[in-house]
Amino acid sequence: MLSLVLLLSVGETLLLLLFFFVIGFILLVGVCVIIYKLLKNRQNVSAFQKLSQQTGLQMTNPKKPFLKGVYNDCEVELAISFRRVGTGEDSYTEHFTYCESYFPYSLRFLLDISCPQGWFSRALGSNDVKLGHTAFDNKFTLKCYDANVARRLLLSDFPSDNSQNLMGDLMLAGSKITYIDVTDHEVYTEETGQIANIEQLKQMLNTTTHLAKRFRVAREKFPLADWEKQLFHSWQKIAKENNLRVDTNHLQMQGFYKNFPILVSIDTKGGRWQTNIKLKFPESLMVGLKLMPENSIHKALSWFGVQDIQIGIKKFDDAFIVKGKNVQMAKYKLQPNVCNQLLALSKQTNNFLIDDTSMSFTYNSVLGSEKMLKSQIEGMISTAKLLLD
Repeated sequence: MLSLVLLLSVGETLLLLLFFFVIGFILLVGVCVIIYKLLKNRQNVSAFQKLSQQTGLQMTNPKKPFLKGVYNDCEVELAISFRRVGTGEDSYTEHFTYCESYFPYSLRFLLDISCPQGWFSRALGSNDVKLGHTAFDNKFTLKCYDANVARRLLLSDFPSDNSQNLMGDLMLAGSKITYIDVTDHEVYTEETGQIANIEQLKQMLNTTTHLAKRFRVAREKFPLADWEKQLFHSWQKIAKENNLRVDTNHLQMQGFYKNFPILVSIDTKGGRWQTNIKLKFPESLMVGLKLMPENSIHKALSWFGVQDIQIGIKKFDDAFIVKGKNVQMAKYKLQPNVCNQLLALSKQTNNFLIDDTSMSFTYNSVLGSEKMLKSQIEGMISTAKLLLD
């Protein structure tokens, strides 16, 4: 190195030294960043470990700040995570702390309540429901399948220790938490940054689960809408004929239909109503089977040890993705009569999945017609029998 420097001019030597200085500085910054992240993660993990001991929530990975379990009688997750924000050269990593509590059953309101309102929502929120309470309407975005249902849900007398109704609960939560989102399936809260303060984490847990319990109980007390009563009446006919049980509170029908365990339920997803029908096989197909509609999402999925299978019926192969561990047995199960049955069933459904233990069909509508629902169930059972032969 010294001999090289002696051969260079003063200017070249300075440039060379500057180059090594810059490289060394970049490496030093990189090492400092790595050390900071490791120390920060250790601090986060330590806080979550202490919180796990205090709350009974499980830390599934001792090296990650992630808790899961039952808290305040609610299924809950609490974690520190990150995401990429922006695009191209302007993108950067953003850390955040979130808490999520899941409802055991869908609320069935096509509900989406969030705060704070973004500029997009304020500009184009003409379809949002307004409660007529200025502070709430300015802070929250509210969506529901019926404005009167939303107002009744949030404004009806439903006292707790701190509020008179659900609107009051949301306003109190909004004064403590930066971001809130309540849907038919969960209550989600979020704070920016990596929170390692146990009291702040407890506040997120308490606020999230309090909202979740309040909405869950409010749904149970909420009267059935006229369309739900009509649906119940329609299902009741099928239930009586086949000795099935109908749960009016959660709009589910289940039991054994011609010796097959079956569950029919109403749900929501992506702003749409859904009818889900799940049928379980009495015994496993023992094929390692995965059968689903052909689309870009399913194409991207992969399962360890599972191969793509072509049945040899062009119309069927074009319409479905078939994967299995036992290719020969999968082809044997999917005889032409089974393939034709599945093609016919798929015309009525929006999504489905068949594996070794069950078949699940989803319809992007409420199957309120007794005849239509019965027809779909009978078609699924007929197909199940063929697969089990």
